[in-house]
Amino acid sequence: EEDDLFGRLMAQLSRRSQRKLLGQEWTPRWLARHLAIRCLDNLPEGKQPRIIDMCCGSGSILAEVLKAAKDRFGVSDIAVLHDVATGFDIDPLAVSLAKTTWVVTLADEITSTTGVIVIPIYHADSLFSVTPITPHLPFFGESETIPVSLDGMTIDLPDALVQPALRELFDRIIDWAYDEACDARAKGGTGDLTEQSTRRFLDGASCALGISLSAELKKRLAPAVFALAHRMATLAVAGRNGIWAFILRNTYRPGLLAGRFNGLVSNPPWLAMSRLGDNPYRDVLASRARLYGIHPPGQSFLHLELGTTHLLHAVDRYLASDAAVACLLPGTVFNGHHHELFRRHKFLTAERPVTLEISEMWQVESGTFKYPGVALIGHKRSNPAGLADKEIDGFLVCQDDFHTTDFSVRTIGDERTAWVLEQAGMPATASTVATIPQQGADLMPRTAVCIEIINDGTAEYRVDTPSSGTLYGFTVKKAKQLKDECFPGHVAPRFIYRMAQSENLLPFVFCEHCAPIAIPAIRNDHREWQVLNEPDIRGMGFTETARRFRAINEKLQQVGQGKTLQQRIDERLKLTKQVMPDHGYLFLSGAGGKHICAACVPITADSNLVVDQTLYWRVVPGEDEAWFCVGMLSSHAMTEAVKPFNPKGAFGERHIHTLPYKLMPTFDPANEDHVQIAALARKTAELAYGIVAVDVYLRDPNRVLTSRRTRLRNQLQQTAPFKQLEQICAAVLGTTAFGKGTDDRGDD
Repeated sequence: EEDDLFGRLMAQLSRRSQRKLLGQEWTPRWLARHLAIRCLDNLPEGKQPRIIDMCCGSGSILAEVLKAAKDRFGVSDIAVLHDVATGFDIDPLAVSLAKTTWVVTLADEITSTTGVIVIPIYHADSLFSVTPITPHLPFFGESETIPVSLDGMTIDLPDALVQPALRELFDRIIDWAYDEACDARAKGGTGDLTEQSTRRFLDGASCALGISLSAELKKRLAPAVFALAHRMATLAVAGRNGIWAFILRNTYRPGLLAGRFNGLVSNPPWLAMSRLGDNPYRDVLASRARLYGIHPPGQSFLHLELGTTHLLHAVDRYLASDAAVACLLPGTVFNGHHHELFRRHKFLTAERPVTLEISEMWQVESGTFKYPGVALIGHKRSNPAGLADKEIDGFLVCQDDFHTTDFSVRTIGDERTAWVLEQAGMPATASTVATIPQQGADLMPRTAVCIEIINDGTAEYRVDTPSSGTLYGFTVKKAKQLKDECFPGHVAPRFIYRMAQSENLLPFVFCEHCAPIAIPAIRNDHREWQVLNEPDIRGMGFTETARRFRAINEKLQQVGQGKTLQQRIDERLKLTKQVMPDHGYLFLSGAGGKHICAACVPITADSNLVVDQTLYWRVVPGEDEAWFCVGMLSSHAMTEAVKPFNPKGAFGERHIHTLPYKLMPTFDPANEDHVQIAALARKTAELAYGIVAVDVYLRDPNRVLTSRRTRLRNQLQQTAPFKQLEQICAAVLGTTAFGKGTDDRGDD
């Protein structure tokens, strides 16, 4: 069930020359899953998924979309699932395997229904350029007619018929023509089929569907539909009806589904035009690339890439406004000369503009494909203004994890650019991020997650949402979602944890007052997380707990927030990743500001700490390594080292995130400087904890966090251990220690 059997089978059955010609690349299941989840997470709020894969291959991506939709949206009705994932492919073998994959994926739902099931996977050219019955299809708007060739006879259909608004009428026309052809064959002639009977059918069908056809369209449509039906009937009488209706229905399905989808997940062909030779496809694709503004200039036109053309056409043709995009592309998108215009977002101002907003770029783990691969994540927007200047996040994507990295645009003169994912100022590779920490879980909305325990004398504790002035009121003071909402009720202690968040972190110190939270998740005997739905919780005997989580999800649905609490807390698997060993040290650091803030705490077997997304975390086995990391990251020397890579906002540097880890050397117990840094960090922490113990202001999480951190840092800078720590860290990093010509205003 968990293996993509058909992807491997297709790679074995297809001729190598055909796979090469079509640019087919098999997508492994784990990567398909990552793409499907990201697309579903980025869908417009409150919308059920309607995902298109315009180059579906054997259906591995469609299968992961269906599975993820069932998991995240609770979809189980086969009628609803029919609309979740639609696929096109130009390869008939791929379509056969993709249909089988669709059936296997939804086997349980299919066996429980009695209705007719239509598999939404079509043998069609998603670019709508070359078809089995038309040597060349004009782009919509280029011509008023579409030529259809049925066994040597050409019939011109009005182009308005192959538009989404007339999708149901088109299907009825094909069905009617097919039935008339069958009837003619049974009678041995086409005498009963006339243009007058065709007009009656069109009037009746349009009336039944509530469609109002203009007089001009009626005038053009009746003779064309009559000619189509008559030709099909003539072929049927001659015993040559075959599959004309099937071909028609599939060929024009892409046009009939235009603008219908709110998400796209795909792996389009990776193929340069130079590989197509004199294939008639080549000229069509070149003209399409010009239309979208990405046709390479000069000699690089020979390497025009199919993948980006497919992507832009799909965004333009099939997606509604604000639809989510998750698409694999060849790695040459990052630096290939033939992708220069794509990197410069020329599609935004092209003859036919495509309002694609790029929000993330992924570098796929080396070795996943024969050639380097990347993924583009974004949205289709309604307005192109500002889309070219949107900030892009970088990720390194491996089979088991995501790693954040820095995305930047390098320039060489005025003509060349390159997109670069960086680690320590150098292009990133998946092997360089083994020690990059994880971001904590999205423990949001705060008013739904954070609790005050009112009474712990029962099996399910009585709890309420914290309010201003209470011990944990600081957790909800900046709440945005569900602001001012309260969720009184009961929660079993199994679902109650302590939240580690930025308010608990000062330089060298992890403070007390970790707020209690209640989340619909438990740790099993292996300390792995299981996120539970309300029926699962009720089945454990905790009915009141289930009711409280249900009330939260009902409120989220009511206010149009879309995702359930279960989906939110495990966004990007950030909760699932928090599998802590029984022993070791939990190293924590802040995500923002100018100055880095870090601390560490020992892990105990009974620890019920959950790290929030305002912190980064990492587990290290040894105490010395943990304190080395704290010392390095909390030093002013590290702040100076990071500064050139830290983007500035209106109030100074703001996005530290994982930058320091890309500069920090790996701890070496044989390195005397590293051992000394660990020892000095431990001494500095002892002093810091002593200062905090007697300072009520520093201990109070209701106070402004930046002021608390600055106040403690200013006191530590006067101590001998901290001064000595600074000197050694500066020597290791090759930067300036605090107090040597630097300007520090204490910003966090």
